[in-house]
Order: sequence, then C-alpha cells, then structure tokens
Amino acid sequence: MSTRDVGYSGRPGAEMSPPAATTALAQELVDRLDHGLAVFDQGRRLVMANPAFANLLGLPPALARPGTSLADMVEARWDRSPDACCRCLDELASGLPDGTGVLSCRECPGAPEGRALELRRVDLADGVVAVVITDVSRRTHIEQALETSEGNLAAAQRIAHLGSWDLDVTANAFTWSDETYRILGQARGDAAPAYDDLMDTVHPDDRDRVAETVSGALFRRGRYQIEHRIIRPDGTERLVRQQGEVGFAPEGFPARMTGTIQDITDLKQAEQQLRKLSEAVEQGATAIAITDGDGVIEYVNPAFAALTGFAAEEAIGRSLITFKSATTDPAHYRALWQDVISGAVFRGVFENRRKDGSLFWASTVMSPVRAADGTVTHVVSIEDDITEKRLAEERLRNSEERFRGLVEGSLLGIVIDRGGKPVFANARFAEMFGYDSPGDILALESLDLLYAGTDQDMVRRYRRARQAGLNAPTEYEYRGICRNGTRIWVRTHVRQISWHGQPAVQSTVVDITLQKENAERLHRQANYDPVTHLPNRNLALERLHRAIIHARRTGQSLAVLFIDVDEFKQVNDSLGHVTGDRVLSQIAARLRASVREQDTVARLGGDEFAVILPGIGDPANAEAVARKILQAFHRPLLVEDREIFTSTSIGCAIWPDDGADSQALLHSADAAMYRAKDDGRNTVTFFTSELNREAVERQRMRQHLERALINNELSVAYQPVMDLVLGAVAGMEALLRWRSPTLGDVPPSRFIDVAETTGLIVPLGHWVETAVLQHVRLWQSEGLGMIPVSLNVTPRQFREPSFADKLCRALSAADIPGAMVQLDITESLLVADSRHTRDTMDRLKRFGVRLAIDNFGTGGATLSHLSRLPVDAIKIDASLIKALPGDSGNVALVQAMIAMAQRLNIKVIAEGVEQEAELQFLRLHGCNLAQGYYFSRPLDVDATVSFLSAHPRSAG
Repeated sequence: MSTRDVGYSGRPGAEMSPPAATTALAQELVDRLDHGLAVFDQGRRLVMANPAFANLLGLPPALARPGTSLADMVEARWDRSPDACCRCLDELASGLPDGTGVLSCRECPGAPEGRALELRRVDLADGVVAVVITDVSRRTHIEQALETSEGNLAAAQRIAHLGSWDLDVTANAFTWSDETYRILGQARGDAAPAYDDLMDTVHPDDRDRVAETVSGALFRRGRYQIEHRIIRPDGTERLVRQQGEVGFAPEGFPARMTGTIQDITDLKQAEQQLRKLSEAVEQGATAIAITDGDGVIEYVNPAFAALTGFAAEEAIGRSLITFKSATTDPAHYRALWQDVISGAVFRGVFENRRKDGSLFWASTVMSPVRAADGTVTHVVSIEDDITEKRLAEERLRNSEERFRGLVEGSLLGIVIDRGGKPVFANARFAEMFGYDSPGDILALESLDLLYAGTDQDMVRRYRRARQAGLNAPTEYEYRGICRNGTRIWVRTHVRQISWHGQPAVQSTVVDITLQKENAERLHRQANYDPVTHLPNRNLALERLHRAIIHARRTGQSLAVLFIDVDEFKQVNDSLGHVTGDRVLSQIAARLRASVREQDTVARLGGDEFAVILPGIGDPANAEAVARKILQAFHRPLLVEDREIFTSTSIGCAIWPDDGADSQALLHSADAAMYRAKDDGRNTVTFFTSELNREAVERQRMRQHLERALINNELSVAYQPVMDLVLGAVAGMEALLRWRSPTLGDVPPSRFIDVAETTGLIVPLGHWVETAVLQHVRLWQSEGLGMIPVSLNVTPRQFREPSFADKLCRALSAADIPGAMVQLDITESLLVADSRHTRDTMDRLKRFGVRLAIDNFGTGGATLSHLSRLPVDAIKIDASLIKALPGDSGNVALVQAMIAMAQRLNIKVIAEGVEQEAELQFLRLHGCNLAQGYYFSRPLDVDATVSFLSAHPRSAG
C-alpha cells in the first residue's frame, strides 16, 4: 500500500482539508516506518501494507497490494524462490496463536546473514487483524552475544574457581554467580541470597576479621581483599580469597558493592608443594643446575655454588660444558647433549673444574624438561660429588693389590676361613699359635682346634649366626690354645669378604696376653690393698652391696665389723713404715684366720679393717666372731725378732636394722667402733640409735666446720704469757675461736676432735697460721714491736709431710723470724718418737722455730724424751696448777717438773693460773713464765693491741 492508494502526493504547499491532511500525514508516517505493518480482513486478504512489510518478507510490490490473500503470497513466494523457507508467511497464515513470535531467517537464501524478525499480531474489530513485523537482528545478536559472554564468564569462573557477587546497598539486593554458589557448596534457590548468607559460611574464627575488613571498605577505604576460611553445608573446609569494591553515591554513602570470591584451597596447597619443592632444591645437599635448550645456565642452587665455587650470579649465563675439565671430549659432550634435548636421560660421571681450578668427580644425571606440547625447553642437571668415593675405590683397588704383600709381613695375625676351615693364614698367625708355618695352619681341619673350652662354643655360635645372616659381634676376645698346649688371650676382628670369588671370613687377631695380665694387675691395684693383699674399700663396698642384695633375696641377715688397730700410729711412727707394713700384714693374716671362708676381710685404709659376715643369723654369732678377733691379738705379733703388742677396737652393725645400704651399714659400724675406743679400746660395741645420733652430730659438726672455713666464721683470740720475774708480757698464745650463725659460740672441745679425725685440722691450722702471722705484722706496724706467739699443733698437723716446709715458707714470706713462733705440741708425739717427728722437729729448729710440750704431765712423756728431742719449753697442765699449794702430791710433781726442766735448760710455762697463791708458789719454786685468767682472759685482736700497749714486754 502506498501514498498513491490514498491520493496524497506529498508535494509541498498542497492544500488539503484538515481531515485529508491528517490522513495523508498518517499514511506518510506508516510508509516511512522501519517496522512492517499490514492489515488483513477476516478472510486473510490484505487490506493495506507499508513498504517495509514487503521488504522484510521479501515480497514483490505486486503481492503487497490490497486484496492479495496470504495463500497467494505463499504460493507466489514458492514460485519465485523454491528453496525459501516461507516460515514468516506460514506464521502469518497460522494466525500467530501466541500473539508474538521471533523468527530466525538463517534458512532464507535472500535474507541477510543472522537476520531475525519479530512478528506481532494485533486483533482489531470485526475479525480484522493487524500484523507488525520488526527486524530484531541487532537485538537478537546482542542478546546472543550477551548469552555467549555470560556463558564464557561462567565457564571462566568455573575454571578459575572464581565467583562473583553484587550487592545493591541501598536496595539490599544481593546476587551471586553460579560459581559463587558452587564455591559455597550451595544450590541456587527461589529466594535471592542475602549478605548474611555469605557471612554464615565464613569460619567462626575468621568471621570477625572478615566483618571488620568489609566494614572498613564500606565506610573508609572503598576496596578490600582478604583470605579466609569457609565451611560448606557438608562440613568441608575451604580457603577462599574475597575481593570487593564499593561504589559511593554522590552524597558520599556506599551505594553498591561488587566483589569476587575465589576458592584458593588447591592453589594454596600447590603453592605449599611448590614451596617445599623449592626449599628442597634450595636446601638440598645435591648440586642442581637448570639450563635452556642450548645448555646455558638459568638457575643453580646453593649446593651447586658450594660445589663449584661459583656464586649463582657468576654461574648463570655460562654454558654447562665450561665446568667440565679437559678430560671431557667436547664432541662426545655435544653428542650426549643432543640425546638429552631429544628426550633421553643421561647418567654418567664427569671430571669437573671448580672456580679455583681444583678438580672433582661428579656423578651426573641430566634430564629433559618438556613443555605442554612435548618440546624440550630446559635441562635439569643433578650432580653429586663422588671424589672421595672415587679415591676410596682407587685406594681399595690399590689395597687389594697390596693385600697379599702386606699381610705376609704384617705384625697382626690374619686368617681366612670358610665354615671354620682355614683357606689362608699369614706367618704371624702361625707364629702366634706356635706353628712353624702358615701351611701348618691350613692343614688343620678346623680353626676350632685353636679355641679353648667354652670360648670354642662362643666362636661356633657367632659363626652360625653369620652364616644365617644374623647379627654377630665383629670384635671379641677368646682364649687360644697354642700347639704346645699353653694358653694365650687373643682379640679378633672379623669381617666377611670374597676370597677367590667365594664368601669367606677374614679374622685379624692380636695377642693380648700381656695386656690381659696388665689389666688383671690394674684390677688388683684398684681393688686390693698392696700391703695386706686384702680387698680395699672399693671392693669391700661392692661385696657388701652384693651381700645385701643376697640377704634381701634370701631373707637372711648379715653383719659388718669395723676394726681399728689401737695405737697403730705410734707403732708406725716409732718403728718406721716398713715395719708398720709388716705389722699390718700379720694383722691381716690373723683377721683372715678368725673368720669363715665365705666372709670378706678388707683393709679400708690406714689401720682400719672391715669384716663382712653374710648369713650370720643371730647377732650373737657376730659378737662371737668379734670376740674371737679380740682374743687373736692377745698374743704379741713377732716382727723382725721383736714382739709387738697391739689390740683392736671393733664396732658391729647388723643389716637391715642398722643400715639399708652398704654405705649406711659401714657408717653405723664405724660409729660403733668410735664408741668402743671411747669405752677404753680392746673391746667390741654394737651400733645403737644413740651412736647414730653421735655419728650424725659428728657429720653435722663437720659440715658446719667446712662452712665456717668458707664463710669466715673463725677468729683468733690471744692470751698473754707473762714473765713472772719482770712482770712483763713474754708472748701471746693464739687460740682458735668459732662463732657459728647457727650453733653460736662453739668451744674448741666440740670441734677440734672432729677436725682431727676428718682431716679438716690441716686447713684449719693453715688458716690460723696465716691469721696469726698477719696479726704479728699488724702489731709491728702499730709500733708494738715483734711479739712472740705460740700456736697449738695437733699430731695430725705435725705428721703432714710438708708441714715444716709450708710453715717456714710462710714465715719467710711474712718476714718474721722463726724465733718469734713457738709450736705447742702434745706429749703423744714425744712418746711415739718416730723418725718423721724427729725430722720435722729438726727442720723447724734449723729455721729457729721454738717447740713446747703442751699439757705436760698428762701424756706419759719422760725425762728421756725431753733429753733426746729439741724441746725449748714445757707447759705444765692447768689440772696440776689448780691444786697448788694445798695438794702435796701435785706440789711434789710440779717441783720435780720445774727442777728437771731447769737441769735440761728448758723453760717452764704454767697454764691455767687463776689464784694469787698459785702465782706465789710458782715464783717461789723458780717458774718464771705463766698464763691464765689471773692475768687476762683470751682477748680479741683489738683488745690484744690495747693490752700490749698498756703492759711492758720482756726482752725474750
């Protein structure tokens, strides 16, 4: 239908009535529409159609005239183009039951590629139908492209495990992509997801952190990225990376937030695996280099740098062949390289050169690295330094060549056997067992003939174990039998070897007979006393320990006797050590003769012995043994035609009442022995709880005394010695004082005996000597002159081998003359009159040191002792002075002492003077020196200075 059909020319300026103008304009508008428009009557005949209708349907103008039926249109279309699909006309003919349809014109030969038509029917009055046809090709293309893009995006998201989401903040509308649903393990539902649905999937431990990050993006930053865990509905845990960006409205508030969520669980695991691999390569001990296809190094690990001496930056860019030494043929290397880049793996050994020029051998594996298309792009070279291994192999070859020559002249015995049958022996092995030649060894049916007794069973057992593939000692000792029947000790080292292509065992043997004898000798030295040949303390404690274990198992009791030889020191000092040792040997013999064979007699040291009595039964049996021992010493010992009388003090302890272990039991017996000595000696005493208290007290006192030496709890007090003729100070006696923070003031009577028996008296005495010499120098520096002092010395101190030398060196170091020091010693030293005592006295006298006998009159010293020894003074004991002048017996005794000393030109000092009558008696009878409370109590150092300042001093 055209403008001509309605009589409108469209010429400008044409005059028309208003209705006609309106109709003309409407017709022109319809004609110019891009949409096709047609109207059909009830019989489906065309009433009108615009040009676009014919063009879109591909109809000639003649078929688009009013009155043409749809059937005519279809028929004409087929006649004109038999291969036309005519779907558009069919749709019109069928009446478009759905009202609207979109048709693709791909099958129409004349239609543009990709064209699509939208047909829309509009029902008018009286069965009249209007049809609107629109070319929707562009829209359809866009929709298809969008659909394709969305499909690609969904595929990409699925492949990358990357989902997306969008949140309209103002409308609170939230959408997820399909991949987001998959990542979260949820199904798409009818209802749109909410932001809380996403937050509910976040791991509880990460939820606050995620919420804080998102909140910060909404109100501060605008963007965020965070990694966190999620928990799917099935309980599985995944790691995701969430990113988001916030769009803000012009007013500044957040309007929209778009984001992604990516499942990075597998990525993280791959990263961890890659990191482990990287760390393994970086930290591995094997050298690794990666090259390109031409052999140029792109990467080396630290082990490669350490092996070659080239830093990574120095090695990268170099050709791998440049590390090979001149022994590598370039042509051969190029050939093998071609094999590698062709896909082969090379395994071999190269001699390489380090940066410093040194050479090393490397076991090398070169493997190709292929790209996805199979092309070799890189080569991985792995190198192990086998220089030492090569050298070892070379040494092994050399050693095998030298083996026979070496073993033939070896100082070690070497024998090779199969199943005990010798197949090789060197001359030394034959000589060791007394055979003339190795041939004599090879003639033996079995090496078992060379093993003694039970050792033969041991060696056979080891051999069977090796043959069965079990573990057997490779080094052991056995007793061997020589050809003449003598026994030797042998140490052998065994190893399995191949001998002439067959398994065999090589034994390298050493004659250790002398070593065993020396070891036995050392064992005896460590466990037996060399003088008496009895077990020593170590072995005694070991046997006592075993006896306690046996007694505990059998329910029996046992006893320990602790025996001390009374006054043995006097015997030793007076007769000498050689005679003393002979006395000890006879004492040991009598002890052994007094006990059973199963009992142990041991020398613990010095003059102390122990007897272990297992299975003693009733304690009365132990007492009977002790009495038998006491009785044994009623007879004198005969040594060098000299009769020596001695006795013993015995302490007895019973297991388990007196001690649960060996140390405790011996300690209890020791405590009982001390009580026996206190009870008069030559007796036996059983351990009691009271003795235990005494022993504990002794031990406690010792510990306190040891701490006193360390903690400076000791001090020296001085008591003046007065010249009775001049009334002046003749000297000072040094007295040790101890003020303990725990025990208070401890009198010497409580701790001197403990110090003497434990040996602490030696360091105590050294401390006193040092302090006194310092005080003497102090007095001299304060203008008081050189004050003579006397020191008390116990027998234990005096018997120390270096006592005299140490004292003389100390006097020299302090620049104090020996005459300024007097040593007060006990009468027991004079009575013993040993060679050592005389030698010590002589050494001291040569240095000028004066000697005085302390507590004279109570220890049995006689005139002969005083006349033989270099004594300068005697100090009359205070117990004799107290009774003067009333006790006639003491008067006569003191008078005799003074007269005797005067005849020997020995000074006399009276101790403990407290009364005027005592002083007058002493003056009357010629005693010119005295000390005691009458003159002064002991003074501390400051008070001593005051006393000396207030009193005159005698000249000597």
